[in-house]
Amino acid sequence: MSEVGRGTAVASWPATTGTVRVFREPQDVIAALDTDLEETIAFVDSGGTTFLGPILGRLGGILCRSGTLRSHLAIVSREYELPCIVGVELNGALDTGDRVTMAADGAVTRT
Repeated sequence: MSEVGRGTAVASWPATTGTVRVFREPQDVIAALDTDLEETIAFVDSGGTTFLGPILGRLGGILCRSGTLRSHLAIVSREYELPCIVGVELNGALDTGDRVTMAADGAVTRT
């Protein structure tokens, strides 16, 4: 496993492994409405809560390039007990289909 990024974990949870799915625009979320998202780690640039709202409670985890512990996404993720890392800085590319593990220390590793 190699670390591909690091950010701020919004809460403590057991290591979470899943498949990355990049969400860039509303159409990406709409396309995911009728799919199983339990093992999906959503990767977004910003605006995660409103943007991911229709699927938020069904995701396995969220990685967001922006945000802080006080951001709306962080607060809502804690309420949903959804693994979430905000302010993610990547060491390389992260694409749809990549398998990653999210750790409670904010590390994102490729598995």
